[in-house]
Amino acid sequence: MWGAIVQAIDHAMGRMNEGMGSGIKVAESQNGGGSGGAAMAKPASGANLASAAKDIAGLAKDKSSEDKATEEATEEAEKAKETTKETTEEVAEETGKAEDATIISDCRLKELFGTDDIVKLFSHINSYEFKYTPKALRLYNGTKGVDEGTNIGVMAQELEENPVTENTVIDDENGYKNIETNKLAATEAAVLADVCKRLIAIEEKLGLSKE
Repeated sequence: MWGAIVQAIDHAMGRMNEGMGSGIKVAESQNGGGSGGAAMAKPASGANLASAAKDIAGLAKDKSSEDKATEEATEEAEKAKETTKETTEEVAEETGKAEDATIISDCRLKELFGTDDIVKLFSHINSYEFKYTPKALRLYNGTKGVDEGTNIGVMAQELEENPVTENTVIDDENGYKNIETNKLAATEAAVLADVCKRLIAIEEKLGLSKE
């Protein structure tokens, strides 16, 4: 763009010099030379300068429009970049949540130990009907299962003290105990399986089992 402006200036200077030369020749032919020629040269050079100024103004206007378009394109690119960043962060967050909802349970990755009477140990855990306190609502309302309704559940302290469920409890950023429900669900599945076996054994002893 600046090259075009320089070319326009050079072109205008050429036309100005041409006009001055023409004016001088006309003056010399009419007056036989002298200072009159210089006076005749002025109108011609002024016309050429006006034309050159018009050309340069047009080029400058084009340059301004080009700069504005470049600026707008840069702003759009920045917006697109920010949107992509936000989308990537949201996907990463959702992926993290999905990973937190799973646990490894492959027998090839476990060392087996002798099992205690998990049904008996699990029976020591009590169930409660409760509502969350105003402090709990202030800190967690709408998250981590906290709401204003009546709930039925267990106490994390009891799970933490029980050898069957002690690894299902963690402390959060506020120092309050949370239950890792994915681990607790795996423990409950094991207890339920043991209960089912006991029920079947009882039915068989009573002759109630169905072949």
